[in-house]
Amino acid sequence: MNNNTKSDAQLPKRAAIQLTRANQESEDTAKRLADSFPHGTVIDSDRHITLHGHGISWIQLIAESWVWKTVLGAPVAVYLTRLAQHAADHTWNKREAIVAAARDAAAKPLRDIATAVHFARLHGEPTTPVLLGVPVPDDHFATVVTLDGDSIEDVVHQLACFVDGAELIDTVVNKIRDEDEDGIQGRVSLLFEPSGLVRLRWLTLRNVRVVEVKLELPSFSRSTHASGTGESSPCEASTSEPISVDFGK
Repeated sequence: MNNNTKSDAQLPKRAAIQLTRANQESEDTAKRLADSFPHGTVIDSDRHITLHGHGISWIQLIAESWVWKTVLGAPVAVYLTRLAQHAADHTWNKREAIVAAARDAAAKPLRDIATAVHFARLHGEPTTPVLLGVPVPDDHFATVVTLDGDSIEDVVHQLACFVDGAELIDTVVNKIRDEDEDGIQGRVSLLFEPSGLVRLRWLTLRNVRVVEVKLELPSFSRSTHASGTGESSPCEASTSEPISVDFGK
């Protein structure tokens, strides 16, 4: 494995993926995950937050949207092209297409990362969820998605959808932060649902409400056009007005 942490060949800090973890115990898992990325693209900040409770752990990888595209854009583009080709087939089956595209030789960089993520979630000591994100609304409270696919192929799919949509996610969250008078409190969660919907969820700074908005990721538009059927696409999402829910009710 390549050592992607503390390397002389690293990208500058703002041009690299920043890794942080919940506690010191996840150090080995964090190294395995960092090593799964292209060489020199992940900086392990060696920062961790001590949490009370045995086995509580997470690893977070944050980077600007353009960094995600620079590091993983090429294999993501090939993966989504393979899915679009399947979508154009009248025998289109989303699950079979995801598996076939994820196992394509060109998707190996994504599969290496997904394998490390899957290991962290199921076999790490302690088991460790992995979050990816962009540093909006600010560097401290990012917009993140938990890679929680049931299989390595599912994680490849989530990773590809996130990287492909990172720029749009960045733009939307910045717009909400700048223009919504209720503001954003804390982090913004990006949710991939079983139905294929992609949601942004956050807590407002004023009136303390949970707000959700659905996004249409770029890959959704491309694959829907390819299929011509209007059926479920690889990274399906739909647009909507914000949905507000009173917190605690």
